[in-house]
Amino acid sequence: MSLTFSMAFLTILGLFFHPVFMPIIQSAKKQLRQSLKKRVLNARVTRTLKESIKAVTKAVKDNSPEKAQETLRLAYKTIDTAAKKHLLHPNNANRKKSNLAKWVKGMGAAAAAREGVAAKTKKTDAAKNTSGTKTGGAKKSSAAKAAAKTKNKKATSKK
Repeated sequence: MSLTFSMAFLTILGLFFHPVFMPIIQSAKKQLRQSLKKRVLNARVTRTLKESIKAVTKAVKDNSPEKAQETLRLAYKTIDTAAKKHLLHPNNANRKKSNLAKWVKGMGAAAAAREGVAAKTKKTDAAKNTSGTKTGGAKKSSAAKAAAKTKNKKATSKK
């Protein structure tokens, strides 16, 4: 029996495993050939799926939002392809997409929070520098506290 090109290709890849019982009937032989081809294609899809998810996580860890958005778009495409080919359950595919989107969105929120903290510290540093000496600032704060106490006493005595 001569091997066709596709069978030889599958044999070279090491994916052609002889089952315990070789098919004898023609339709069973054909089904074996088809299942071997599908195995190669499914392995390719799952490999690209894993690679795309890793690319998104790497972009998030590298803190590059533009690259993360681009890889997220490609990851969505590969996840949808895997779900369409029944390699992933639809709910599993949706969960993967949701988690990746949270990662990318969280990356943007974390960057904004870092910028907000940096801006806050700059404002407080500027306020500390403009208040003058430490004793003058302390006198002002104690005077303000005393005024607030007298206001509170007046408000409570009226009731």
